[in-house]
Amino acid sequence: MRTIVRTSWLLGLAALSLASGAFAGTVSFKLTGTGNNAVMGGVYTSPYNATIDGVPVLAICDDYATHSFVGQTFTATVTNVASLQGEATASQDVKFNKNSVSDQQKNYATAAYLATQLLGIDQSTNAGKILAGEYSFAIWGLFTPSALTDLNAANSTYATAAQGFLNAALALSLSPSQYANVDIYTPTPDQTVSQEFIVVRTDEPEAVALLGFNILAVLSLVFFFRKRLIRAV
Repeated sequence: MRTIVRTSWLLGLAALSLASGAFAGTVSFKLTGTGNNAVMGGVYTSPYNATIDGVPVLAICDDYATHSFVGQTFTATVTNVASLQGEATASQDVKFNKNSVSDQQKNYATAAYLATQLLGIDQSTNAGKILAGEYSFAIWGLFTPSALTDLNAANSTYATAAQGFLNAALALSLSPSQYANVDIYTPTPDQTVSQEFIVVRTDEPEAVALLGFNILAVLSLVFFFRKRLIRAV
């Protein structure tokens, strides 16, 4: 069996109490596991397990096209979503929409909203795993529309649902200023070395345990995350 993975990480809950203000600078980001190991369209779906400067988080990936793998460590630039509000030019620190400040603000606010919704899904049931998978693909489709095309080829029902979640979120006309508790982690200086991730900060570290974070289990995983994500042959 050959396992190939595509990651969607970065909605995390910091087990240490991270301040709710703007988070700036660079950190050491490490992918440590595939979360609940839910799979849709041949890809592991969010949230994934990661650490930021050694602190465990749940991470949601917004990047469908780049290669990543469990155990990978990279330096990441941290951009608070709210800091994108009111910028005159698009940020070059994040990975997407670098040529359009309006698209960048709209899309990262939408990704923050979808990531927050995804993190609240109970994935202890099969129905929950399916719903989280559809939200994962909605986030991927926001920045890489071909993600939804790939999912449609695998399961048109799931793809239709994912597109519906994305359309509904875009219709909300969300503002980056609404998401001061959401951070973007972008590989630096070479943004192609890994996928980009989103972490949602909360004041409830116990939420990590509720979502099944298990360090011993994730350290034993050797799955690789690539742009085609988990494909068994």
